[in-house]
Order: sequence, then C-alpha cells, then structure tokens
Amino acid sequence: MSDFDDIAEGMNDAILGTFGDACTYTPPGGVAFAVDLVLEKPMEGDPDYPGAFMRASGILADFTTAPATGGLVTVGSDSYVVFQVNEDGTGLVILSLKQR
Repeated sequence: MSDFDDIAEGMNDAILGTFGDACTYTPPGGVAFAVDLVLEKPMEGDPDYPGAFMRASGILADFTTAPATGGLVTVGSDSYVVFQVNEDGTGLVILSLKQR
C-alpha cells in the first residue's frame, strides 16, 4: 500500500468515525446488513447530483455486498432507494438516494 493509500484510508476512517450514522443497506434481492454512512443533503440544483434527495458516503470495503442501483439505505424508520453509485478512488463510495 502506498503512503497516499494509507493517508486516504486514515482520513476515510476519521470522517466515518466523526460524521457517520448507523444505517442498513439492502442490496437488490439480497440480505440487509449494517453499515456506517455519512448522510448529506445536496444543495438545490447541485449539478453533480441532479435529482438526488440525499447522498450517503461510506467505505466501500465496509459493504459485505457491493452497493448497486436499486439497493435500499435505511436510516431509522426512513428508507431511500439508490439510483446512482460512484466510487471516489480513495476507497469511498457515494450513493445518490431518492425517497422511497
């Protein structure tokens, strides 16, 4: 692992440890599992996330099944449908969510 990879991993862990919320991810046709995600409401008209109600970022390696379009993210009693999945190249995955 390179120095950059070590730094990125430490940064990702720190962000999730500070801002992460306990969530449940259910892959399409799969079994739900717990994962910590940073939840973020995009600004209105955000050109990078058109139509997103919310974004959820997490460490890709924490997903027991890779996140996919059509998966569900549940936070408390609220569920959201994943409509876009992006990896950032540092080990994070960013899920664009719509209200269910």
